[in-house]
Amino acid sequence: MRMKYPGKPTMLSRTDWDTKEENKGNLDKGNTPEYIIVHHTGDTNDELAKKYGTDDKGFFKREQEIQMEAGYGDIAYNFGIGIGANILEGRNPTYRGGHIKTQDGISNGNTLGVVVLGNYEIRDFKSSQKTALINLLAYLCYEYNIHPSKIKGHRDVNTGTYATVCPGKNIYRELSSIRDEVCYKLWPDFKPY
Repeated sequence: MRMKYPGKPTMLSRTDWDTKEENKGNLDKGNTPEYIIVHHTGDTNDELAKKYGTDDKGFFKREQEIQMEAGYGDIAYNFGIGIGANILEGRNPTYRGGHIKTQDGISNGNTLGVVVLGNYEIRDFKSSQKTALINLLAYLCYEYNIHPSKIKGHRDVNTGTYATVCPGKNIYRELSSIRDEVCYKLWPDFKPY
């Protein structure tokens, strides 16, 4: 059964959030997305979320600055979902990401990284954010021909030495229903029984 085009959701471009220019010398081309990895920024005590609130552009810009100061060529993630439920364009998907440690064949060279701004171990995941995430994931699955079963939480792909709680318990417990909703958007006529 062919996927139905879900439509491209409205998103803030890199220009809209006043991005710094990426350092292309620190970026590698050659990303071939097969998986989508969901993250949260997870900063201790949710300090950035408290500082920026629903200023999604300011929060995402600060996240880029932090990562570039740490030596990344750009923000590590390809897309973001803000506290105000805005979708933001991040790192160009043709570049390898900087959001996971390679494990079990899943790497920055075959994934798209989507980050939800804030710490979802302690912050509630709002329904407006969930809707924005579903719309973005459905679009990305269609655009890159990725089956929704390949939408993973960061903790699913980084275990052992690299174990993490990311994307936070309040997002992670929603991932199964998020995958289901993405399926319904892509195959609206599908009847499982």
